[in-house]
Amino acid sequence: MAQPFFLHACRDYDGAVMAVFPHRQDADMAAFRDALNQVNWSDLGFVCDGRFLFTQRSLEHAPLPDCFRAFLPDPLPA
Repeated sequence: MAQPFFLHACRDYDGAVMAVFPHRQDADMAAFRDALNQVNWSDLGFVCDGRFLFTQRSLEHAPLPDCFRAFLPDPLPA
């Protein structure tokens, strides 16, 4: 299975790469990457002709499994 998500120390990006920046400082980025790579993106309609079609908006609204709740930021105080 293809693994489109990876970790890299680079802080400078261009339009060829979509970076994911966590809201939580304590986020386990390796676990987050692994969880993203376990999703069957093809079944969710994110693959066309063997290419992954991700945009910021499409990832924000992707129907991810409940295991991703661990990566959500803490709710803001009322």
